[in-house]
Amino acid sequence: MKLLHIVRKPPGKLFDQVVGSQGRGHEITIVLFPEVDTHGRTLPGQVLELGLGGQGKGALRGHPEIGYAELLELIFQQDRVFCW
Repeated sequence: MKLLHIVRKPPGKLFDQVVGSQGRGHEITIVLFPEVDTHGRTLPGQVLELGLGGQGKGALRGHPEIGYAELLELIFQQDRVFCW
């Protein structure tokens, strides 16, 4: 199953538990909003950052940046979408 997690606020314990349990047997994609700080934690699956026209932190964190059009495409390609 293809799962998308859109993270608008810093992830907490519930996020870690849910994503951790989904990591086995599912294809996970995580999209971070620019203001989200992951505090250096390693996230499972493919991690992308929503860019702000080249002003996002994605390049600094090593995550590929996507725009709103790509995010919309991702949403419709998934089996389930979670917003945090």
